[in-house]
Amino acid sequence: MGYSGAILKNRKGKILFQLRDENGKNPNKWGIFGGGIKKNETPNKALLREVKEELSIQISESDIIKHHKIPFINYHIFEIYLRSNPKKSDLKEGKGMKFMTKEGFLKTKNALLRVKIFLKIFNIH
Repeated sequence: MGYSGAILKNRKGKILFQLRDENGKNPNKWGIFGGGIKKNETPNKALLREVKEELSIQISESDIIKHHKIPFINYHIFEIYLRSNPKKSDLKEGKGMKFMTKEGFLKTKNALLRVKIFLKIFNIH
């Protein structure tokens, strides 16, 4: 098992964050798109699958600009430049999405702590 998450950046350098719904893990918290790595699945393939499931957008491995790893917990965070901004109707999981700067996200009270830590330790802008 493990986790693959997406730092989805637009042309202005803002990151697309997901507001989780009330019923899942971390209810009403802002985080990044992503999810668990299935058995016999690579972190890259898990990322592509999760983004398609949660956002209905197709990304490819060539869209990945950086891959950050935390090996001892099998976490993978991928930086990706979006070719176009997703529409509200593209959102399939969660109750909202929003582009924010890193600084704006770090000031958000209901942001997931682990995502704040990822942004800081990997120096993601």
